[in-house]
Amino acid sequence: MSFLAGLQHIRHPEPLRDPTWNYVVLAAAALFEGISFAIALRQFLKQAGTTPFWEAVHRSKDPTTYTVLAEDAAALVGLAIAAVGIAFSHSLDMPVLDGAASVLMACCWPPWPRC
Repeated sequence: MSFLAGLQHIRHPEPLRDPTWNYVVLAAAALFEGISFAIALRQFLKQAGTTPFWEAVHRSKDPTTYTVLAEDAAALVGLAIAAVGIAFSHSLDMPVLDGAASVLMACCWPPWPRC
């Protein structure tokens, strides 16, 4: 959906009037995703012990924790891309950049292996 919405916005851009609510929603989403990411990261690091991060991911028999980590990390990256797209779209008065950000988010999902 992000890809199609982004293409639609690129083809028929509409100027962004007031991005305040966009930033409020993005900040709230980042807060909740960040909390979830921090909890999953703490749990994963506790399970990993002294094993290096990527080695622990590779050796892990329980995919739940690192799946949550990957999903939350991808969500945080997507929220950052959305925020940058909105900021540039508004500050440069180029609404097409908001659509480009949506397309970029769609191309980076899932977070493996394309991104």
